[in-house]
Amino acid sequence: MRVDLRRSESGQTGEIAVDLIRVHDFSDFGVDIGPGLALDEVDFALRSAGAGSLAEDRAHAWISLSWLSPRCVGTPLTRQLEFDAMVAYAQKHGWVSGGHTAIRGHLERLVSPTLSSRQDGL
Repeated sequence: MRVDLRRSESGQTGEIAVDLIRVHDFSDFGVDIGPGLALDEVDFALRSAGAGSLAEDRAHAWISLSWLSPRCVGTPLTRQLEFDAMVAYAQKHGWVSGGHTAIRGHLERLVSPTLSSRQDGL
């Protein structure tokens, strides 16, 4: 699953949408940033949506588990188990906050506003 941040259709002055995409793919968690978005805008959008914030290293974001869970789990028990397994895997690698309130996702800049191709490195 990916947290997806893109400027709305209204152009440069538009709001930044924070969405969750590929919600059934628990093997590829990260944060996709649309073209032209500054990191300060990303941080502001994440905070405004209650989704999280940029990490201090500015190469990752902390995404709130309370924001994430209801958007990806739904009702089937298998999805809850997959979500829990993803969080447990992240926790083993130190990618879950100390208070178990957020999961860390790597920031990836999208190379096109309409394509999901990603480019590492900001």
